[in-house]
Amino acid sequence: MLLVTLSINNDKFGLNAEMVHEIIPVISLQPVPMSQDYIAGIFKYHDCMVPVIDLCRLFENRDASMLFSTRIILAKYKKHDQTYILGIIAENITECLKVDDSNFVRTGVSVQNGKMLGEVICVNGEMVQRINLEALLPDDVHELLFNDDIASPEVVA
Repeated sequence: MLLVTLSINNDKFGLNAEMVHEIIPVISLQPVPMSQDYIAGIFKYHDCMVPVIDLCRLFENRDASMLFSTRIILAKYKKHDQTYILGIIAENITECLKVDDSNFVRTGVSVQNGKMLGEVICVNGEMVQRINLEALLPDDVHELLFNDDIASPEVVA
């Protein structure tokens, strides 16, 4: 499998490349008032509105630094048998790694609010922790960003 990697400080994370629709530069976002602070905003992508979260804000309670390698990952976010486009601002998006899925191992550590953190793999002496995209957003945040009563899911090819 291919992993799109990103770093937050010295910690390396990976997203399954099959879940990545596109990677774009950071753009201006419309804020979402009265939402969680890690919701960076929304923007129009083709004919749909895409919510964007800031991974640094979610993981470390700080805004992502606007580095040359900071990007928005347009991810295929699946929940309740639907696929949506979710934007994820992340730093240090610099490479894709080819890894064997069977080499991932469980960490043995369970963090109460860390359901989105998956197994780890060692690549070139570095640990890379998989991000479980389906578990990234709590149900209440999913409902805020993707209210199925008023918005239809985005079909991603």
